[in-house]
Amino acid sequence: MAAPGLRMENIEAFAAEYETDLGDGASRNDRAVHYIREKWIEKQLQEREAEFSDLVPGKVFCGTWNVNGKKLEEEDPIEDWIPVEAAAGLCDIYAIGFQEMVDLNVTNVTMDGKSAQRHKFWAEKLLRHLNSNALGEKYTLTAHEHLVGILLCVFTRTELANVVSAAQIMNVPCGAMGVMGNKGGIACRLRYYDSWICFICAHLAAHRGNVEGRNANATTIIERAAFDAGAAESGSPSQISQVQPTKVMEHEFVFFIGDLNYRISVEVDTEEVFWKCTEDLDAPFLLSRDQLVLELKAGRVLQGFVEPEISFLPTYKFEPGSDRYEQRENKKRRAPAWCDRVLWYSKRENRVQTLMYRSSMSQRVSDHKPVCANFVLQARRIDKQRALAVHQNIVRTLDRWENASQPQVKLSAPHLQFGPVKYGERKGVSLQVENVGSNPAVFRFVPKENPDDPSPFVCKHWLRLEPAFGMLLPGEAKSITATCSIDVQTARRVALAEDSLEDILILRFEGGRDCFIDVSAEYLRSCFGCSLEELVVASAPIRETPIGAPSAEGDETRTVQAVPKELWRILDSLQTTGKEVSDIFFGQGHPEEVTAIREALDTGAELPTHTPHSMAEVLLSFLASLASPIIPQSVAVSLEAEYTTQNLQPWTRRFLERLPPANYNTFVYLVSFFRYLLEYKVKNRLTPTKIASTLSKALLASVPDEMVKESSKVAGGLLICSFEDTIEGTDELSDLQMNGAKVTPSQRRSNLDMIVVHLLTTSVI
Repeated sequence: MAAPGLRMENIEAFAAEYETDLGDGASRNDRAVHYIREKWIEKQLQEREAEFSDLVPGKVFCGTWNVNGKKLEEEDPIEDWIPVEAAAGLCDIYAIGFQEMVDLNVTNVTMDGKSAQRHKFWAEKLLRHLNSNALGEKYTLTAHEHLVGILLCVFTRTELANVVSAAQIMNVPCGAMGVMGNKGGIACRLRYYDSWICFICAHLAAHRGNVEGRNANATTIIERAAFDAGAAESGSPSQISQVQPTKVMEHEFVFFIGDLNYRISVEVDTEEVFWKCTEDLDAPFLLSRDQLVLELKAGRVLQGFVEPEISFLPTYKFEPGSDRYEQRENKKRRAPAWCDRVLWYSKRENRVQTLMYRSSMSQRVSDHKPVCANFVLQARRIDKQRALAVHQNIVRTLDRWENASQPQVKLSAPHLQFGPVKYGERKGVSLQVENVGSNPAVFRFVPKENPDDPSPFVCKHWLRLEPAFGMLLPGEAKSITATCSIDVQTARRVALAEDSLEDILILRFEGGRDCFIDVSAEYLRSCFGCSLEELVVASAPIRETPIGAPSAEGDETRTVQAVPKELWRILDSLQTTGKEVSDIFFGQGHPEEVTAIREALDTGAELPTHTPHSMAEVLLSFLASLASPIIPQSVAVSLEAEYTTQNLQPWTRRFLERLPPANYNTFVYLVSFFRYLLEYKVKNRLTPTKIASTLSKALLASVPDEMVKESSKVAGGLLICSFEDTIEGTDELSDLQMNGAKVTPSQRRSNLDMIVVHLLTTSVI
């Protein structure tokens, strides 16, 4: 998939210096043609791989366990979960994942010490267990990584070291605000013979009704996991095995394991689920209403993945130390569910066979039962001599098609129109390109030739193109998808009238004429991405306020609000419905609810039905999205100054005095709101430290890592002072400027945390 604002300079062959002007608007880049040609040959090799590769069986074990923050003793057995006795048959690869390796409290989510200790314990225990097998086989810990409570360890048989290579591992957090590690996944890939395998261990969003959140987490993990690409020997017939996949779904085999948290559909009463699991033992009835089964069948998540047939009882929620489902009166009654799952994907049919898929009831330390599965996969082993013969045949065929004639192509339209688009929305449109000539047509998008703006990008940041280059054989047609995505950066620039949703694409056909394609979209304004100064003077909903509307400066008849009305609506809702909700700012909202709330704020409509967690997520994302942060650059620099407990109060007062009026009002309003929430701290479990840690990240969200001296600029008729203008006459800040002080984001946040805690626990304001 092409990245937003695709930089063609990433492919050296596409550099403008290699362009040859053929006259009459035509040009040619032989290096780019060669690159695209090789990519096409590579694709043909993949399609004909059966002619030069043999299949080698390999056994893979996948295991997953949510240990609920518990740790086994050194001597505690795990043979029932991970059998290594001779009769069970050993595997070539073991991919073993854990969730909630530590308790998911704020300390463990933000600090790594305990997670690292548990990581070491489990990795060593698993390795000892695997190497204790009766056959004397030895295993190597090939890759391992943790993300707060998630751990993935991949072991391979030591004697297979010559056919296992190129292992990489990375984590993908997708908890609160999309960056916290309480939820997310770890992805590991390796090369086995000439096949590429990817393992993902995930812990998805909780709560029975949050199906959309789990779907979104799974999609995020797969889309965001990206591995480094290895170098391939150009033109080599064995390049089919040397080119390393970078995206998850480019791998030949993918195994997705973990506590995926899918439950029995909410339409089935909790008591009925208990009855079916303990008395009636009607697993088929429950499986037909299992959320993951339903979502897979509808194609809403993990498209292409397969789960082996389930023949075991739900693995959650058990009374720790027993095989009884948790039904004690003093505990929360959770409907039993198959939370813990193993799924697989294969690019080719009939390459994966399931040998076993079961749970381990003998492991009783957690409220989850571990799950395991054994597979036999058919890996590829390439014969280089046969591959060379196929490669030569493909090249000869292509040579017969190629000649000096110009390509003849037809576009379905000279423009791409997205229509209305909203903040946070992704909308795609298609352009059909058809080769109507008799020769191959090599195409690619190229940057615009503008001496005043020598940008290496072929399109603007908000636009994505897929594919960005390719080859069309005679008579072949291809659909190019353009996707418009309005993120925070785009919303800010559009709100400040620094950018527009208009662009011109140049589609170049090597040896032919360039095609110019107009792109446009209509932005439906949002309070997300606007500045505080604009929001406090906008009396009408922001959707109805044109970009660049005049400010209240010099207009005594125009009302200036103390704080944005949108912020008032958010806090008013949270004050009513969220004050007693436990850990409200550390959970995830429902994506559909978040979108609906955002739309209501932008249009002035009545707020939709929503959970407090969704509104809390909207609050944090609203603060982080502002065109300039609540704590401006000029004031943020003061957070570098040292303080002591003796001068904390006057230091805090000076900090408050430096805030511009709208920023001061908003900051004080937020502090007052969180003071109110602390009155219910017994139920919501909030503390001043938790609040400060959460709030400071949003208040400083868009402050750069270094001091930047910006010029004065006018945004929507509102003057934003330059850095020099703001600090003039302030000795402390002037000293910082003259000394060339560097801004440390973590130090700023730490000092801002102290200020917020001080304000929450005293009566300074």
